[in-house]
Amino acid sequence: VKRQQTRTHAPIMPTAHPSPADPTETVVVSPSKANGNVAVPGSKSISNRVLLLAALGDGECKVSGLLHSDDTEVMLIALKKMGVQYSWDDKKEVLTLIGANGKLSLPSSELYMKNAGTATRFLTTAVNLIEQKGTVVVTGNERMKLRPIGDLVTALNETGCNITFKEGKGCPPLAVETTELGWKGGKVVLAANVSSQYVSSVLISAPFAKEPVTLTLDDRGKGICSRPYIDITLDLLKQFGIGVEEGPPHV
Repeated sequence: VKRQQTRTHAPIMPTAHPSPADPTETVVVSPSKANGNVAVPGSKSISNRVLLLAALGDGECKVSGLLHSDDTEVMLIALKKMGVQYSWDDKKEVLTLIGANGKLSLPSSELYMKNAGTATRFLTTAVNLIEQKGTVVVTGNERMKLRPIGDLVTALNETGCNITFKEGKGCPPLAVETTELGWKGGKVVLAANVSSQYVSSVLISAPFAKEPVTLTLDDRGKGICSRPYIDITLDLLKQFGIGVEEGPPHV
């Protein structure tokens, strides 16, 4: 996950210094150019997508340019709890993950996601891939417990998942009942104008469902919310060798 950016700087050259009684200042900006490559921080949106895709994939995956943040940290901790192995190089610049081939393990404790909304929503679908009987609790801090996730939970439950709200508010914490059968998959319908993270959550885990997943976005005449983020997910799926077919509008 690498990005490069070239910046142009124009130096500011003051030609007069205001007196204490004069609040104004006159400056002259002379155009100039600075050329070169500048390393910019990684993207949170891309980083968490790549981490989960690499963790679900088969074999070793080396990832560079990851954003170091709370969001990626809690994702890595959660993945480790579910049996995904990873290690950093000496400079902590390249992360090597060993993919679980869609076979995540039942964690022995809750998945505490702090206030990482992206990671929470992505894992809400992914934990249903676990092929062991048990309960996975997905929770976070007090702010996370106020962030809605009801539409995604409803859509997943309609495919046979068993997800409940532990505090009954349509927000985390969630209790996800897993079985030996994993996630069935099938037809999923989501409102297109609520959250693109719900869409990406389903798309990332879809390749590992037992049945092909057909995701329909109901735009209710309001269009698709944050389509560029969905496009990021689709592009990354293709980079990981996953086939995605876009059929009729919003399918």
